[in-house]
Amino acid sequence: MPITSIKQQISTTTRQINHLVSQLEQLLLEAPDHQEAISILEDLQTYASALIDKTEATLKKAGAHHRSLEQCYEQDLAAVMEKW
Repeated sequence: MPITSIKQQISTTTRQINHLVSQLEQLLLEAPDHQEAISILEDLQTYASALIDKTEATLKKAGAHHRSLEQCYEQDLAAVMEKW
């Protein structure tokens, strides 16, 4: 699979997840005790944590994990600021 296709799929999926989280947030603003919404967000948090662990392990395994998470964020922020 070409890297461009992978990047596009990740971008699309990220936007969809962000939209769904926003919908859950709205549900919780309207009904703070909405247990199903809370449960879904807790599950999503678990999945996100597992994804972070998996990506870090994959980078280390590939020998590509040279930067800390903070360095990645700083580099991403610098890139955004340059474009803006």
